[in-house]
Amino acid sequence: MSKYYYKFPADTREGKLLRSYHRAAQKSEREAETYAKKVGAATYYEDPNCFAGGVVAVTFKEPGKVNSNIWRLVGKQDESNELLFLPNTTFKVGYKMIGADAKLPRDSASRIWQDGQAEDDAAERKVTYIDILPLATKASKSDQRRAVQAEYWRLKLPVMRISSFYQIVHADLSDVDGTQTPKKIQESVPVFFRYHDHYYIGLDHPIHHDGFEEINQYAYNSAKRDLLFEEKMKNEKDDLDD
Repeated sequence: MSKYYYKFPADTREGKLLRSYHRAAQKSEREAETYAKKVGAATYYEDPNCFAGGVVAVTFKEPGKVNSNIWRLVGKQDESNELLFLPNTTFKVGYKMIGADAKLPRDSASRIWQDGQAEDDAAERKVTYIDILPLATKASKSDQRRAVQAEYWRLKLPVMRISSFYQIVHADLSDVDGTQTPKKIQESVPVFFRYHDHYYIGLDHPIHHDGFEEINQYAYNSAKRDLLFEEKMKNEKDDLDD
């Protein structure tokens, strides 16, 4: 449960950035759903340390029939006991020096490039690549390709970081004693919604930025109930108009 609650105008710079963040988060979730459908999974699980997007495991309707050349068992879901799978691959990380202003090399079917930053006035910058390799080395080439492809798709999924949300709302991530030591606590995922002309947010860190009005949990929940009620009434009206 969040520890701090705030509201702030939606027409501010922070409000516009949060709207863009929300749209990107929705896109991340849609792409994760699309990934699950493409690989034939029944369900998928997102990274609990991220706000939205990404896939850390998938499940199948008939886990006993899963092709172990393509998928490997990685554990069980704590609550449902569903068997969790990931593509049956490993990876190798490498580096390459390219010109400071050069374009990043294109990804291949089994290699993903990640950009790096050049030091000041450096002629080159160091970029990273990840080579995806099949673990079932004695499997058919088709199964190996499908495993690598599933992992490639998974690693390319967009992920929305909670840290980006904190930056947008100017969250104070320092310790409560005023030091810059990060808090070593189990954090909950921030929550937010727009109601009329304001955004309402709940998070584990305080905000000391101008324009953010601190409210209590009751005010936050009350605004959320009013929003849900208005949405329900609008939907009922639209149904009658049809």
